[in-house]
Amino acid sequence: MVDKRNSEKEISVDWRYDLENIDRSYNDKRLVKINLFTGEKEIIIESLNNKVSKELLLELFSVYRIRGEKNIVIDKARLLFQEDDIENFWEDFSLEKFSFLKESEKLFFQLVYPTDIPFPNLISYDPNTQKLQVMKINSYYRDGFHKQFLSPDGKFLLAPSGFDLSQKLWLFNLEKDTAQLLTQLSENETFDQEIEGAFHIRWLNNKTVEYTIYNQSSSAINKSLIEVRKVVIE
Repeated sequence: MVDKRNSEKEISVDWRYDLENIDRSYNDKRLVKINLFTGEKEIIIESLNNKVSKELLLELFSVYRIRGEKNIVIDKARLLFQEDDIENFWEDFSLEKFSFLKESEKLFFQLVYPTDIPFPNLISYDPNTQKLQVMKINSYYRDGFHKQFLSPDGKFLLAPSGFDLSQKLWLFNLEKDTAQLLTQLSENETFDQEIEGAFHIRWLNNKTVEYTIYNQSSSAINKSLIEVRKVVIE
């Protein structure tokens, strides 16, 4: 007799999700599900631009209004929506793949704007309910994130935060849409070195994080090395 439980564990994922360009002028894409053995494609969303409502975008932009740099993004969105011209909105913005989780079929998109300014931009999609949703973890951008580090399996996101000194390291669980403060440095310690936003943070595997700590009191420009630390995600 075959042990059904063991046989189910041995079944590998035989498909993947991907995005395909359908209109470069308006950055539109479709979401497809591809059979890895046959190459056959199933269209899940014909047009991402049409799938995203004005209400969802305004909800996303309203999350973060603290820093002045966001005004250009929010004001442009409101202007376009007031004119009821959401199509032109996609000339500047685009919805891109952030992390697609095969095991849970959770898909995560990021709204991209042609600037280096980060803003809360993550949208989740559940293929079972066919619903797009603004993620709760976007609210943590209020601390001012400079960079993001995605785990190899795409399930977790690391983000050092702080407007001046970067002394907090946040861990985001994309699947559960939750956040926790992974570590907070002491007064004279910082994550970034030399140029603001130059972080030595990396995933060693899906559960282990390595990060370098510098001494902020030595120099505002050339910070001296303190040590390299590791932490294991529970």
